[in-house]
Amino acid sequence: MKLHTEPIYGFYHGQDPRTFSPDAESCTKEERDAHRAACEAAGRGEWVRDDSGCHYAGNIKLLKSSFGIGVYRVVMSEEGDFVRDATYEDYCREEEWEEAIT
Repeated sequence: MKLHTEPIYGFYHGQDPRTFSPDAESCTKEERDAHRAACEAAGRGEWVRDDSGCHYAGNIKLLKSSFGIGVYRVVMSEEGDFVRDATYEDYCREEEWEEAIT
C-alpha cells in the first residue's frame, strides 16, 4: 500500500507533538512555550501530557488545544484513509512510500 503525509491546518490532535507546528500569529507565547517543552520531552522519549480535546460545560461544547492552532501532518493511504499507528519517522517523510499494512 502506498502511503504519504499531508499537512492540515487546525488544532493539535494528540500523538507526537513534533508533528505539529503552532501558528506564530495565532498562538499565545504560553502555547508556543508549552509546545516547545513537549517537543523536547518527546525527543527524550518521555510521555507528554496533553489536555487537548472536547470538554462540556452544561450544554456548551468547548474545544481545548494545549498548543493552540497550527499545522499538523497526517499519514494517509492512497485510498485517503488515515493511518493511525504511524510512527514519528513516518510523519517526517517527504515522499510517498510503500508499506504492508495488516
